Amino acid sequence: MMDGRGPAIVARLRGDIAAHLPTTSLDVRISKEYVDKIFTKHRLTYEDLDVVQFALDNGWCIKSTAGKLDFLCVMESERHRRFVVGIKTANGGLETWFQTLHLTDEEQIKRRLKQARKHGTLIRTHTWE
Repeated sequence: MMDGRGPAIVARLRGDIAAHLPTTSLDVRISKEYVDKIFTKHRLTYEDLDVVQFALDNGWCIKSTAGKLDFLCVMESERHRRFVVGIKTANGGLETWFQTLHLTDEEQIKRRLKQARKHGTLIRTHTWE
């Protein structure tokens, strides 16, 4: 994935979700520097990056700001690990970038979903909800 020659594509957005962002790119990019940061700061591994595509395809989707979406998901096969995945647009909407990946807990997910429902920013529920 990361060969040191620039950003890599970590996932691909579905068109119906991309419609909620000011972007023309369905490819979600990530820089090597950011990969290093999430591995160090959040103690994640390359295998954890697989959750990014799963979250984009299946997770709850919340519009956090005009150019940002957050995805919340639960990986049932992995001790019910809960993740937040964030993406954002850049370069005038020509690019879509991976912004964050970190573990969270059930209470944080409940709080985020309650707030999103209250403010009308919940775009999609988790596919098994």
